[in-house]
Amino acid sequence: MPAGAVAVILLLNGLQIGLPQPAFVQDGRAWLPARAVLTAAGYGVQYLAARNCMVVSGQGPTATIYLNSRQVTLGQENRTLAGAPRQINGTLHVPAGFFPLIGMALQWDAETKSLHLRTQQRTPVNVTIRQLKADPFRYLGRCVEVLGEYAGAPPAGRSDWRLRGRYELISCMFGEISPVAALPQPPLALPCGYRLEVVGKVCMSKDAALRLDILEIQQPPGLAALTCILSTARATYRPGEQVLIEVELSNHTDHPIELGSSVSAQLTIAKRSNLQYRAGIEGYPLQRSESGVGRASRPTAQLWEEPLVLPDAIQPVDTQVLTYRWVPDKQAEPGDYLLELYTNTELWAHQWCFTIQDTLPAEGAEQR
Repeated sequence: MPAGAVAVILLLNGLQIGLPQPAFVQDGRAWLPARAVLTAAGYGVQYLAARNCMVVSGQGPTATIYLNSRQVTLGQENRTLAGAPRQINGTLHVPAGFFPLIGMALQWDAETKSLHLRTQQRTPVNVTIRQLKADPFRYLGRCVEVLGEYAGAPPAGRSDWRLRGRYELISCMFGEISPVAALPQPPLALPCGYRLEVVGKVCMSKDAALRLDILEIQQPPGLAALTCILSTARATYRPGEQVLIEVELSNHTDHPIELGSSVSAQLTIAKRSNLQYRAGIEGYPLQRSESGVGRASRPTAQLWEEPLVLPDAIQPVDTQVLTYRWVPDKQAEPGDYLLELYTNTELWAHQWCFTIQDTLPAEGAEQR
């Protein structure tokens, strides 16, 4: 750092990022290493040595920063920086005032001596809950859109509620709900399994748990709005004992949901220990080849498969229950088994786990 400069903490969307040289304040002006910050924020960066300039591309107009010049080109406009960008130990530093010019929010916290930069997000990123949990730091501080189902309130004493995807749960709290697409009743009064399309900001609680701060909530369109719940009559079975399976289809909307002949659906059962999933994929498990390279597929250890015979339509505020039976081989190994639904449409269901074991629990044991 230059003489008289003081290093400061730099946070991008609430997170500290790796920097080749520290951000610093000198003579009341903050300086940031340009390439590292811009790349971490998702901008394209190219340094043109012949012209001594850095070209920055992102969502808005392309910006060009010139070494040792306060002039910046922003699309067809020229802007003036508070100081001229300069090289320090081989790293180009620019005044912090450059970043608001390209749409980033900048805030100085004098108490913690930290600079806070936030990227401007025009549209939410469509992700699954599994993707959020697999790579939380990628999405922290960002606005995302998630499809899930209301999974009830957490233990007493907490003000959040839970949203469940096909494989994972995430905690949610309400900010300002958009009045454009309000639900027909307060969210916490909804039945468990009610399908929701949620737009929220990804945050981290004090206990380091991932959370969504809700900005907007609405009912998803089409088949995605159809609640589909898988279950077995009991949580635990003996080897060879018949497993009774129920598929509950509920339409909580005010209009019929057409399924039609184009919807293909199958129930599958596989032993849980034989399944491997790739983080971030909210679909089929991952089948691994000998080389270790995976591809999306159905379970390789699938023990049972049954086509789901669906009705033509589910009427408003109507529930239909489909029943199936699986009789495992008497030699079925004790352990956890997964019941899952695979379809060629946006119809989906949270996976269901049950156990085969030699000794059944006492009567009244809790169903999982």
